[in-house]
Amino acid sequence: MITITGSNSFIGKNFINFLNKKKIKNSALTRKKIMNIKNKTNYYSFSKRQKKTKILIHISSSSLALLYRKKKFTKKDVLFCLENEIDNLLSLINFYKKNKIKKFILISSSSLYGNSKLKKPFNEKDKCNPKDYYSIIKLAIETVAKKICKNIIIIRPFQIYGKFDSPKRLIPTLYNSKRNENINLQDCLQVTDILHVDDFCEAILKICDSKIKNGIFNIGSGRPIKLRTIVEKIHEYRNKEFRFIYKKTMQNKITNYCYSDNSLVQKTFDWRPKISLKKGLEKL
Repeated sequence: MITITGSNSFIGKNFINFLNKKKIKNSALTRKKIMNIKNKTNYYSFSKRQKKTKILIHISSSSLALLYRKKKFTKKDVLFCLENEIDNLLSLINFYKKNKIKKFILISSSSLYGNSKLKKPFNEKDKCNPKDYYSIIKLAIETVAKKICKNIIIIRPFQIYGKFDSPKRLIPTLYNSKRNENINLQDCLQVTDILHVDDFCEAILKICDSKIKNGIFNIGSGRPIKLRTIVEKIHEYRNKEFRFIYKKTMQNKITNYCYSDNSLVQKTFDWRPKISLKKGLEKL
């Protein structure tokens, strides 16, 4: 059986649905809702059934929503997120060790790599250079997990899109736009890496089925794509029903490259992405 945290998250919902379609036994760890900084509950409750699980996947980072792509937050918010995420991790590690679970998978983030002006993909050996508190805390979680667990698989996903994604993100914003709507965008002068969530779920299942028990792995499409190309492709897919305008900038050149070197995950688990952007849009 596969047990996961974060079953109500974008990736969690899709992975549960993915496992159910394949009739793979799964369960979700739940915790009480965090009400505020002073009143937080950060311990999971484990059922007798879940103690028999073979694979534990930690997807949840619910408290980090306070920091994700946010410009306004307090020092208390940062400390709360750090404490909450580490407490939850330690609770899971204790459960993992006590019940002798065969495999522990931690879903981290590619944001740990930071920004790059070089036209080259990030690989797992690149030095982490987090640029915000969200990424710094993600790196702290990885560091603690590796220090305590000899056997842990860490996944660094790049930009994942698909059903249940946040409506505020670029692809859902454009895809769900109304007819004749005017959309104001940032300059979109970045190169990114987008992967459909079904491909991501397939990769995670391959990792679950393997005999590998430790390592850090990037998971992305491995195909760099300009944000402006994504905008224009969705515009065409929607038959140009909406209008968009980019934020004016003095320099019309790429400001950041962030895409995955997939060679390690491909070699280790014989996995490759299959879903094109067009097919991915059809699945939304």
